Amino acid sequence: MAKDIEKEKELQELKNQVNFLKEELNQSKLNSELESYNEILFNDSPYSILITDKNGDVIYNNNNAQKLYKLTVKEFSTKSCFDLTSLIDLQRFRDDFEKCKTEGNIKAEYQINRGFGRVSEILRQIVPINDNGNFQGAILFDTDISETLRIEEMLNLWNIAIESAANAIVVTNIRGDAVLVNPAFTNLTGYSAEEIVYKNLRILNSGQHGQEFYKNLWDTILAGKVWRGVIINSKKDGSEYIQEQTITPVYNKKGELTYFIAVQQDITDKRKAEEQARIQHEQLIQADKMIALGTLVSGVAHEINNPNNFVMLNVPLLEKIWQSVIPILNDHYEKNGDFFVGNRLKYSKIRSSVPVLLNGIREGSVRIKKIVQELKDFARKDASDMNQELDVNEIVEAAVSLTSNLIGKSTNNFKVHLGKNISRTVGNFQRLEQVLINLLENSCQALKSRDAILELVTSSDENSVYIKVIDGGNGIDPKIIKEITDPFFTTKRDTGGTGLGLSVSSKIVINHGGSLDFDSAVGKGTTATISLPIRKFKKIL
Repeated sequence: MAKDIEKEKELQELKNQVNFLKEELNQSKLNSELESYNEILFNDSPYSILITDKNGDVIYNNNNAQKLYKLTVKEFSTKSCFDLTSLIDLQRFRDDFEKCKTEGNIKAEYQINRGFGRVSEILRQIVPINDNGNFQGAILFDTDISETLRIEEMLNLWNIAIESAANAIVVTNIRGDAVLVNPAFTNLTGYSAEEIVYKNLRILNSGQHGQEFYKNLWDTILAGKVWRGVIINSKKDGSEYIQEQTITPVYNKKGELTYFIAVQQDITDKRKAEEQARIQHEQLIQADKMIALGTLVSGVAHEINNPNNFVMLNVPLLEKIWQSVIPILNDHYEKNGDFFVGNRLKYSKIRSSVPVLLNGIREGSVRIKKIVQELKDFARKDASDMNQELDVNEIVEAAVSLTSNLIGKSTNNFKVHLGKNISRTVGNFQRLEQVLINLLENSCQALKSRDAILELVTSSDENSVYIKVIDGGNGIDPKIIKEITDPFFTTKRDTGGTGLGLSVSSKIVINHGGSLDFDSAVGKGTTATISLPIRKFKKIL
């Protein structure tokens, strides 16, 4: 019995030893596996990992650390973490390494030394290793952020470039909603970024382009092509501006069309300068025509005046002859009765008509001479003289004389009201005559019927003299009345209008220190008023 108990004890002790050995074996296996796992975690970590002793000497490095620093395991064994830090950040890192001993984890950016004399920017987390409160070393987790910083720097440069660009830049989504605008865009359009972002750019539509224009634009950019062209847009205050625009499609990494970048250049002033140059060119052409007209008129006047002088000289002679022969003809008539003169004309009918005919010939001849003289005056080369003493009534009479044929064909209701005691002014007779002729021609073209009125009125007050051209024509749309004196603006382009007449006329009046104003109602007519300041004539010696 005692022997059995002793065997059981020995067996139980043996079992205990076996179990102890099993536990030791399992723990050893577990530790081996843990070490294997730790090796994997460290070596395959996306971070560059360095483990240092308490002095900062590197005692462990993983694969990414070797790639980042361009060092081998052997080369690391001779390095401290301070050797790996660039001089520019070395002192700051030393301070942070000391701080982690008491403050715990520290995260900061540093510049490090890499192989071949290169440097990189890293984000480093310093984790202290402590044993019973005693600092034993540190684990350094490093992430290379050089590329990130480079991208951020480039983005910052792009932002600065866009913000400071002289050209307006707007980025839209594929629906045309603004998602980004630069200051030049807000300055150009008058809309602040808050007012325009997430708004569709159709808000800038001026109505100057038809549907076909915008269809072509959208078809181009939605097809992934760059669109270039000129657009007239409308600012926040309603004024229009002209811009050259380039719209470039933008794709994401998947190849999907996501945005459009529009770069816009304001060319309003450029276009105005071009128009002004064209005006000056047209004026030079007109001036050349006037010179040619002056030469032509002088020649024609000579050719007309010569035969007209014969007429003027011979009519009085014919009148004297008629007065001499009429008693003889009357005596013959009384003795022999009526008789034919010139085959079929009876003497009884023509004896009272001949004086009237001769008088008409004389008046017509005088009118021919007057018209020729006025043409010569209108086309003469001293049109630059701005120091002529002027009587506006004389200007009106001269303009009416030259346009009488057109007026007669246009209306039966033409009247001239010349003010009495009109103050004189100073300027250029021919140029103001040109303005008045242009206004009369425009009024005649606007008349709807021959019963419509056309009136000329002159007056003066203590400061100014006035010439008004009043017509009962079609009138002018109030939407465009402010534009009718703009260069090349015309509602008669289809019939050959150039848009220069009123522009040149307005400039002539302004050069005289006056103004040309229009008051109009659609369907009722227009009143054009020339206002000229009263100036005293100064004789130039």
